[in-house]
Amino acid sequence: MHLLSSSETSTLNARFSRLLQWGLLSTAVACLAWGALSIAADRREVQAQVERNNIELAASLRIHVDQVLDQTAFSLRGIRDDLQEQRSVVPASAQAAPDAVLAAMRNAMRYDPVSAVLFVREPGGQVYTVGREGRAAPELAAQILQLTLPAGNAEPALLAPVQRQRGEHDLPMVLPVGDATGRVVGALIPLGALHGQHAASAAGAHSGSGLYLKDGTGLTRSAHADRVRGKRVPEAIRLSEHAAAQPQGAFDVPGFGGHMLSVGYQRSERYPFIAASGVRHAVYLAPWQQRSAGKVAMLTLGLAALAWFARSLLRLNAALVSSGATYRRLFQDISDAVLLTTESGTVAGLNDAATALLGVPDKAQAIGHDLRAFYRVLHADQELARPFARVRAGEHLRFGLTVQALRNRQQIDIDVRLGRIDAGGRRLLMYTIRDVSAERRHVRQQEYLASHDVLTGLPNRHLLLRTLDRRIEEQPGEQVHLVVINLLRFREVNESFGPRQGDTVLEVCAQRLAKALAPLHWTLFRASGCDFAALGTGVHGLPALEGLCSRIFTVLREPITVADASVELQARIGSALFPEDALDASELLRCAAIAVLQSPPSVNRWTPYSRVLDQAPGRNLKLRAELGTAIRTGQLQLFYQPKLGLEDRSVVGAEALLRWHHAERGWISPGEFIPLAESTELIHPLTRWVLAEAIEQIHAWSAAGSPLAVAVNVSANNLRDPDFTGHVKALLSRRGIAPGLLELEVTEGALAHNPEIVLRRLQELRDFGIGLSLDDFGTGFSSLAYVRQFPFTSIKIDRSFVDAMLDSPRDWQVTKSTITLGRELGLTTVAEGVENDQTAIELLALECDIGQGYLFGRPMPAADFDGWRRGHAERHAHAGALARGAVAG
Repeated sequence: MHLLSSSETSTLNARFSRLLQWGLLSTAVACLAWGALSIAADRREVQAQVERNNIELAASLRIHVDQVLDQTAFSLRGIRDDLQEQRSVVPASAQAAPDAVLAAMRNAMRYDPVSAVLFVREPGGQVYTVGREGRAAPELAAQILQLTLPAGNAEPALLAPVQRQRGEHDLPMVLPVGDATGRVVGALIPLGALHGQHAASAAGAHSGSGLYLKDGTGLTRSAHADRVRGKRVPEAIRLSEHAAAQPQGAFDVPGFGGHMLSVGYQRSERYPFIAASGVRHAVYLAPWQQRSAGKVAMLTLGLAALAWFARSLLRLNAALVSSGATYRRLFQDISDAVLLTTESGTVAGLNDAATALLGVPDKAQAIGHDLRAFYRVLHADQELARPFARVRAGEHLRFGLTVQALRNRQQIDIDVRLGRIDAGGRRLLMYTIRDVSAERRHVRQQEYLASHDVLTGLPNRHLLLRTLDRRIEEQPGEQVHLVVINLLRFREVNESFGPRQGDTVLEVCAQRLAKALAPLHWTLFRASGCDFAALGTGVHGLPALEGLCSRIFTVLREPITVADASVELQARIGSALFPEDALDASELLRCAAIAVLQSPPSVNRWTPYSRVLDQAPGRNLKLRAELGTAIRTGQLQLFYQPKLGLEDRSVVGAEALLRWHHAERGWISPGEFIPLAESTELIHPLTRWVLAEAIEQIHAWSAAGSPLAVAVNVSANNLRDPDFTGHVKALLSRRGIAPGLLELEVTEGALAHNPEIVLRRLQELRDFGIGLSLDDFGTGFSSLAYVRQFPFTSIKIDRSFVDAMLDSPRDWQVTKSTITLGRELGLTTVAEGVENDQTAIELLALECDIGQGYLFGRPMPAADFDGWRRGHAERHAHAGALARGAVAG
């Protein structure tokens, strides 16, 4: 080993210092240049992103407003077409024309969810108006007459906004009828309907969105709408100029208060308005300024660190040239264990870290001893004899070992770097050893987390696919059964009790299913949120699948206690088979998932995959479209099922049940088309049709002198509709029906969705006098305290408990508890699904009030129900006479 002289060391040290100074200066200049360019580029990117966001928000608002205006335009064209058609017929009297105009407007208003008022303006100054409830609005006639109509326009036109008497602002839309009379049809559209949801999402202290006519006249905006409504403010004039040049874009403009705004806009091609969205410069530049300040700070720290590093190198260089002791200090201070041995394995030197690794108290107890006396190799990444031969030949190698220290029996994983060095004419082997036990434990933990579900501890979807791939690859000729289990109504658990309790339910389900399936040689996986998958080992044939599904349904029927409620989940099960249904893991899982979607949620029923199931989504889409046609064309029909008092078997009411007779498919089950309606906006016109038909039937029975209460089922979506309660009350008032003759049935599941809104709607209906029934009680998650909050007048026991109460002590107890609960709350109890006299007698013994089921009568059309009712009255009177005669005898 050669040491430099003092002069050589001084020369090299000076040269090194100069190189370091120039390098530091160059690095500092490069860092400053990079920082300035990065900040400028970030500023441009922020500006561009804000402009894109504003344009996208404006486009979203424009699309929304186009759709809203399309609905109103459709109504106006419908009225125009009706008026043009009426002109071809000579009116029978002077009164016929106004009545026809009002009828056309009321008909259009029924299907117009947007317009507040529809009107027809005659050339002579006569104005006909119709509001939301079909009533005239004569107070608006003067305002409508003052509207300035565009000339020669055959398409709907928008006018400046007007203010109604109650302070609401509307956007007028007008459309000439196009006949010789010079009539004009029009609508007043609430500005809130155009901008409501977008105003809520865009409203803020420094940002917002707005609507303007093409000439710059303001309509509304999310903040300070009164400053622009009906006015041409400077920002709107700039917006109009830009929109005239380009259909969409972005620009900067001063706003109210002198703040600069970045505005994005999009012009409607169908209607003369412009949608805009803007944000203050100060808002979106503040994060950029913070990031820039952070970059400057980091750059400053980096330069300081660089200077410190250069100073440290200078000091180290001075220390290195002082003596060879520096080498010994480096050898000693390194955190890795360093060992020097002879080629035969005798320890020649080591540092403190190596002393600790070998488990000896000091170096003297290791030097001169064979290295193999201190540890035993448990596992090696590669065969050791060959690497040692390569090292002796001059190579440097790196490999991993798992060893056990013989002194303290500690087992560790080490990373070894091995090379040969020459020291004082001696050839030595130098081991640089690092303890990587913690790192390898972390890797193993990460591998576990990547393949297992954190909540349940079950293997996850990733491991399921890997296992399937391995099974298919290793046993290509054997069948592989895959079963997917979908937990139903789990969303209701989350909404009723919160996500934490929902996680508890999932954990309990996973534990129970895994424990139940293990003896059957099935492995349980968690495929997704509320989906589990089961993979069998050595399973052959359908009997094994039937046993599996039976065990799953049994497990899930066991109640799970959450808070103060008992939760009983239902499931859908589907299966797929390799290689009959699919040839790879992903396709096999897809097939099983499709089978799940088509599986009925009933006990001991599961659905194996077949090619026919792939067509089900298309059928549902077609059926949804046909349902809308059925509502409009009268293909729907109401059947009525009687409800009888269990004590005297008198008819106390009826439930209206919807039926659909399809022109091609015949009768379609309500269980097939009602869920489709609930998944779309069709549920609103469907429910309104049912209510209107049921109230007409109540009116007919009342007019005939035999009034009867009718129950109608309503959806959770109906209760979230702000117009629902007003519509129901208007229907009853229009026919002069006592509110008590109508009862609305609400399921437990509907209470979990926005309970504050549902409670407000139900209380308003109850205050009006309408009866309210909690339907299918016992199948949801309602607790006693929860039910007491709602103004129900009756509880309806689900048919699944009534049907099995004579054979199942558990179902009998649920039925009894529900009746007791109703009696304590002062509610009428109704049992549905009464099929035989024994069940009716047992229900009466439990003090149930009303029964409904095939024992008394099946659902039937109104005409057949009238005949059944007369016959039942005669039989009831005859039975009463016989009873009185028997008592008298």
